[in-house]
Amino acid sequence: MAHRSASWARKRVQWVFGLDGACWALRLFWCPLVPGQSVFAGSNRTGHVLAFGIAEPAFLAVAAIFRPSVLESESPMRFLIVTPVFNGRALIERTIRSVALQCADPRLQVMYIVRDGGSTDGTPEFVALLAGELSYPNLVIRVYSEPDSGMYDALSKGFSDAEVGNADVLAYVNAGDYYAPRAFSNVSMALRSGHDWVTGLNVKYNDSGDIISARLPGPYPRRLIDCGQFGLLLPCVQQESTFWSRRAHSTIDLHRLKGMHLAGDYYLWRCISAQYRLRVISLWLGGFTIHEGQLSAVHRLEYLSELRGAADTASWLDKLYAVLVGCVWLLPDSVRIRLFAQSILTHKELGGET
Repeated sequence: MAHRSASWARKRVQWVFGLDGACWALRLFWCPLVPGQSVFAGSNRTGHVLAFGIAEPAFLAVAAIFRPSVLESESPMRFLIVTPVFNGRALIERTIRSVALQCADPRLQVMYIVRDGGSTDGTPEFVALLAGELSYPNLVIRVYSEPDSGMYDALSKGFSDAEVGNADVLAYVNAGDYYAPRAFSNVSMALRSGHDWVTGLNVKYNDSGDIISARLPGPYPRRLIDCGQFGLLLPCVQQESTFWSRRAHSTIDLHRLKGMHLAGDYYLWRCISAQYRLRVISLWLGGFTIHEGQLSAVHRLEYLSELRGAADTASWLDKLYAVLVGCVWLLPDSVRIRLFAQSILTHKELGGET
């Protein structure tokens, strides 16, 4: 009788949540949890991430000096990063330096493209000057300045660059946002493990660049991405922490992206989601800087309208599913890591030290 009851329960879980949901539900029933265990090992979340940010540059400096031969045996992972900018001279230095810092890892090659929309504050000249100061042999910075119709027009031009064909990993970051030390190294390990689309902790910065919040996201069911619920009922996929492979990039219609004005990020995820699943790395990779007057906040209604135009129509079952997933997001990090082991990658699983 007990066996029949368990079988009935499994079927009900699979019907409601799909395969991923069934995995976490079954783990909840049969896998013991370690009290207090979490991705942050019980430490204060923001404090932990800040400590990581302080310690990592020193590690990278040492890594750049010694360059172990075991690393040299691997073919370099090639990154293409694009920054669309307009009159962002006061913000972009932090962004550029965070990209350059990744190149202390000799296993990486970085092509960094800055697409300026015709700034009048000296942004392209400043970027060119800064690029000359950053002497990493595995870093190339290119600056283009010409009028465009908006950030997604600039982004589509950056992603149309001839260098895309040589890239293994792609992403974009806005002026004022910045990557965590070793972010690209961790992403590289994830893609070498066979994942094509990854994101990290949801991290927010203030205007001074300080981390003010950090939270483990996930899971991201494909259906809820397709019907726009991540952006409507659930938090958006954090663009600043998200990376994808070249073959995932081939799913994006850059011509349509060019015509987006506010919800271009969602359009990217909608395209990639058609063929690939989003995996979460339980590490700080990047973050979103909160500024006054940001487009998605000032033009919220227009943003939602554009998002709905790019998404599938959500049924009432989709919306109910979104509510259930939102409840799952409230579970402790340690619980979700165990329940969604196929969707959430830890540092240990990427080959890092415990």
